[in-house]
Amino acid sequence: MNTITDYIDRMFAALPSSDEVRRAKRELQQMSEDRYHELRAEGASENEAVGRVIAQFGNLDELADDLGIRAELDRSIVEPVRFSDGEAERFLEVQRRGSLLISGGVLAVLAGAAMLVGFEGAPSTASSGVLRFDGEPLGLLLFFLALALGVGMFIFAGVSMSRYSKNEGRVIELSPEASARYRARREAGTTRFALGIAGGVALILLSIAVSAVISGTGAQEGGALETIGIVITMLGIALAVGVLVVASMGRSALDRITAEGDYSPEKIQEDELIGRIAGPYWLLVLLVFLVWGFVFDGWERNWMVWPIGGVLFGLVAATIGAIRPTGRR
Repeated sequence: MNTITDYIDRMFAALPSSDEVRRAKRELQQMSEDRYHELRAEGASENEAVGRVIAQFGNLDELADDLGIRAELDRSIVEPVRFSDGEAERFLEVQRRGSLLISGGVLAVLAGAAMLVGFEGAPSTASSGVLRFDGEPLGLLLFFLALALGVGMFIFAGVSMSRYSKNEGRVIELSPEASARYRARREAGTTRFALGIAGGVALILLSIAVSAVISGTGAQEGGALETIGIVITMLGIALAVGVLVVASMGRSALDRITAEGDYSPEKIQEDELIGRIAGPYWLLVLLVFLVWGFVFDGWERNWMVWPIGGVLFGLVAATIGAIRPTGRR
């Protein structure tokens, strides 16, 4: 019976949460249950009964007039896209590689910034009072190399995941067996996902605490000890962001193919709006980071734009979710 219930849930996933739709869904659920029990009483096996019920009641377009939801169905979102088991696995693998590339890109950019700060703050050395080592040019070179590597990883991740961009805004439809299997995988990974998010947040807090502790020791401003603290903080934040990206994208991929969480049909339009904002937003954050560093020589402090930017983006996304009406309850 759970298979039938899941199937009906997916049939109604793209419809608005009106009284008529909820009534029709309850009616179809009751009809399906009654037919299932009739078939079982006639001697049909569980799998056979489920299959025959889905075959009889599994086409919402044919049932819309009888259920009184033809208008809602005609106004519903585009038809779902069908994924085979193999395509679903390929989708998950592409998303996994994309998450690793994105987290690697973030690590490269922040590591480059950390090297820039580190070399700029390195003590100058002289040999025989003539030659003097200046770490700033080397830091700049390493920063731009790391920035190029990070941007390249972002681009490669975007290109590799773009093959599924045509399916944005559409519910992914799986076979009942595959849907149940991926829902079970998603449920089994809940603890791992929560630990990943908690670990990433904890690492960010610990990284920021390093600078706070060093500042509390009275380290000389611009001195070697303060520079070491800043570098450790930036690298810690880079690792934390990587953990958060991998954990959240892995979860989102399973949400996407099971139409759960942020990828439930009622959230798709909201996510499209957030996605349109995300690109310009993070480019602006990068611009602030670079201007603060190059124009105002703020490399000792400009790393703060990343955790602050992340928190602000989370607030923006939460605000959109709160004020944007959803289609279902």
